[in-house]
Amino acid sequence: MALTPSPQDADRQDPEDPDRLPPADGPKVRRASRAMPSPDPNTNLMIADIVVRGGSLFLRRKLKDRMLLEEYDPEQVAKFKDGRGLLRTLGLFGASRLATGSMPGLALVAGGLAAKTIYDRGKARQLRRRRARKESASRGS
Repeated sequence: MALTPSPQDADRQDPEDPDRLPPADGPKVRRASRAMPSPDPNTNLMIADIVVRGGSLFLRRKLKDRMLLEEYDPEQVAKFKDGRGLLRTLGLFGASRLATGSMPGLALVAGGLAAKTIYDRGKARQLRRRRARKESASRGS
């Protein structure tokens, strides 16, 4: 048996769905203090998402440039930035999605980054030792 609205509730009906009554405390009042670009909430969410992602991308690029310029010459920085291919871009995108999707994903990505850091430091240490041996061998000869 369907519920039908009583005559005194007729003025409280939702105009978009006349069969559905608003909550007992009355219709939700819209706040006039918030200016939204569009009356459609989905459009507003898309605009907010684009703004947040664009700002994040801009800040990430600036941070990366600043970090690289602290350690390397501008020519080397340009070489690092140009060497990014499609496979690396997709890998980074996948890792970021995995890390933001769940705690196990975050742990996996963080563990992988820690392992890569340890590997890189080990390689740098080996390179320093080789150079030191070559220098000591060339001085001794």
